Amino acid sequence: MPAPHAKVTVSPPEPAPNGPTGSRIVAATVFDDDHPDVAATFKYLAIATQPLQTIGVSVDSRAGDDPYVNATVGASAIREMPIARWDRTAQAAVVQQLGEATGEEPAVSAAAWAETLVSEKFPELNEPKDGHALRRRNSLLHLAEAAEEYTRIASTGERNPAGVLAARRGTTPSTVRGWLHRARREGVAGDVG
Repeated sequence: MPAPHAKVTVSPPEPAPNGPTGSRIVAATVFDDDHPDVAATFKYLAIATQPLQTIGVSVDSRAGDDPYVNATVGASAIREMPIARWDRTAQAAVVQQLGEATGEEPAVSAAAWAETLVSEKFPELNEPKDGHALRRRNSLLHLAEAAEEYTRIASTGERNPAGVLAARRGTTPSTVRGWLHRARREGVAGDVG
């Protein structure tokens, strides 16, 4: 699901020079109306059946017709940029374009999957109006992403998916089970049983 007020352009995929056979590099540039002076470009390594891997990001000034006039991006502007949101938006656009090109649904990261799910189920939180709405959206994204990771781990035949996810997240299996319980209650658990 795109970021509110954002437009994405995706470049045609190119073969990855040093990647596995069939891997491709694709770039997506995000233009966000909330940050009209910059454009963020993300580069991804696309390998069949695997989530996209971010291999680079750049933020460029969009100052007028001449990109070298007043083309500075200050530290205060960088702190306010929603890079993670832009990354999820760019990933979703790349996955859609790759799927249209190949006729197959490429793998998407758990974070991008969670963004899409929460945006569709809770559209009122797509543009949070206050701190409470933003915290609720972030909490739902966290729960949905954890539930999706758990599902992916369990689908590999892992006997203790909660333990594996706990190790990845630096927490305990009981905390992971609490997240799954809350994700089910909120309706963002996906296929978690």
